[in-house]
Amino acid sequence: MIFSLLKYLVPYILYSSMLIFLFQCLMGKTKWALFFLVWMFPLRNFITHLYEFPLGKDYINILLIFLLIGWVVSSMGQGRKFADRSALNWILVVLVVYTFFSFIQGYLYLHESVQFSFSDTRLQMWKNYCMLPLLFFIAFNTVRDEKTVWQLLMVICFSLLIVEYYTVTQVTWFHGILSRTKIHGTFEYLGPNEVAAFLNQYTVILIAMLIGARKMLYKLILFLMISGNIYAILFLYSRGAYIGLLVGMGFLFLFKKQWMLIPLIAVCIFWNTFLPSEIQDRITSTTNQYGELDESNMGRIHIWQESMEIFKQNPITGAGFGVFGKLGLELGDTHNIYLKVLAEQGVIGMIIFLILLGIMWGQGIFLFRYGNDDFVKLLGIGFSACMVTMFINNLFGDRWTYVEVSSHLWVFLALVCRLNFLAKDKKI
Repeated sequence: MIFSLLKYLVPYILYSSMLIFLFQCLMGKTKWALFFLVWMFPLRNFITHLYEFPLGKDYINILLIFLLIGWVVSSMGQGRKFADRSALNWILVVLVVYTFFSFIQGYLYLHESVQFSFSDTRLQMWKNYCMLPLLFFIAFNTVRDEKTVWQLLMVICFSLLIVEYYTVTQVTWFHGILSRTKIHGTFEYLGPNEVAAFLNQYTVILIAMLIGARKMLYKLILFLMISGNIYAILFLYSRGAYIGLLVGMGFLFLFKKQWMLIPLIAVCIFWNTFLPSEIQDRITSTTNQYGELDESNMGRIHIWQESMEIFKQNPITGAGFGVFGKLGLELGDTHNIYLKVLAEQGVIGMIIFLILLGIMWGQGIFLFRYGNDDFVKLLGIGFSACMVTMFINNLFGDRWTYVEVSSHLWVFLALVCRLNFLAKDKKI
């Protein structure tokens, strides 16, 4: 009864909260609005319940715009710089500008007239893609002290806990490889592979936080979250997520807790002796009864070949941002973010993308080396390990451009950059 009442009231509470946060942003107070937005980003199932309200479908967009306004008002009111310097500033500006021109180029490739219509799916994709760098800038310039870093970190963990709860619940409902397509976690419109990629990326960071946590209560909470995540990942049957999690954990343990590499290697060697049979079947079922690649793998090989053909036609600048999904190909996506960037943005786009990933990874390494607190150091190496996991995830699909999957990654990046900024100023 109480649960049903809360479920009914939640949309009204969320919508009313947004109105309060919008007013605060106009006053230059963006902290709690940012916390609320970060908490909400992966909770697409909550957001869809707001569609019945005025402008409910644009809930996230409106809140992000008002956060941007609040950022400007706060900067002017307090007489400080509009944006603090970070290692990401220049490359993100280049990324946004280049992808915009790539978006325009897509019209030429598709032989369409240039238009800026909200019904254009490519424009929506570009807008959503640019929301992530904007989220980084807002988070980095809103979170200005160590206390706020830890507060936002707790908000992220709370959001992760909700995603985990929904995912584990659905895994228990649809326990089997054939029914895994019904599992969406909180993402609504994304599938089990994206949910698994989301969980394995942040599980690596949670493991780093567990190693660095001092209080037993925090250790217990983190351990339970990690256990729940790993359980969900296993029964989401995503082979790419399995590899990404193992490689990310291996990278983390290589820098911290090297003895943990022994059980990790043992898992890699003896997995077929203790994992449930359905998971073993999923790992080994890459071929059909005739010894040929199964339909899933054959489809990926075929679409990768088509991606390379498009790249060869336009090697320097590619076909244009978001074009691949407009070509009517069978899978509709490259199922590999690196081939997607090559096909759509060419060599120039790939160089920008790899530089961005390298800088993001390097920020975590820098914090691990120069942070003067053990927990801060572990957060840094945990983020770098998360980037390694993300790199592996994206070999098997696009786990980069979806805001539900990547929003927390960009917020973690903002926290790492802020801690680096504070370390340089000798404030921590």
